[in-house]
Amino acid sequence: MLYRGLLLAVVAIAGVACSPAPVIDQSNFSDVSGLEPPLGQQAQAPAGGRIFMVYNYWHRKGAVFTGSNRQVVGEGAVFVDAGDAVFPATVQNDPVYCSDKLLYIDPLIGAYKTACFSDETGDGLFDHVRVAPESSWIKQPLSPRLPYKTQEIVVPHGGAFRYELIYQGFANNTLSLRFMEYKGGDFDRPMVTLDMSYAVDAFPTTISFRNLKAEVLAADNHKIVYRILSGF
Repeated sequence: MLYRGLLLAVVAIAGVACSPAPVIDQSNFSDVSGLEPPLGQQAQAPAGGRIFMVYNYWHRKGAVFTGSNRQVVGEGAVFVDAGDAVFPATVQNDPVYCSDKLLYIDPLIGAYKTACFSDETGDGLFDHVRVAPESSWIKQPLSPRLPYKTQEIVVPHGGAFRYELIYQGFANNTLSLRFMEYKGGDFDRPMVTLDMSYAVDAFPTTISFRNLKAEVLAADNHKIVYRILSGF
């Protein structure tokens, strides 16, 4: 093991001359922005559903693992968690999906390298993994094979945001809403959550929050019918 550790240090110093074939990223970054539903359009939402959303973020096509797994590869192991993302690329002209996250764990170094996966049968299961712990790629069959799904993946960046207004219900002449603010591309956990109540004696009525104005045409504890007049 000491010899192998020294070898890894030598490889690191050697640089490009001893580097493995590069990963060529094939994913494209796109900017996405908009609002839903359009201003002035009559819409409805169920209790617990979204009334209005404004968003701006980057995304790229990729895939996420739908289960967790650990498999030995070479002298280390590949650790995959459900939800880990991989992106389309090529390695040595072969189509693969590669991680940005360090998924290859070396027993001496720890989280050390990214990993690339291929679905050579095209059945929605990754059946091979590739890692390059030293100066060349190791390709190995996966057992069990790893399920995944393709999807658009949000790319974190400082300017990304999503604002949502959620319908909580109507009871005792009170309309209940929840506002959620997501920032920076972490769209799993809101940075801000506010619960709001509006006293309503009759419909239609107009409610406001920040710069948002909405005309509520009807509401009960099951759904709301409304128009968004202006956004956040």
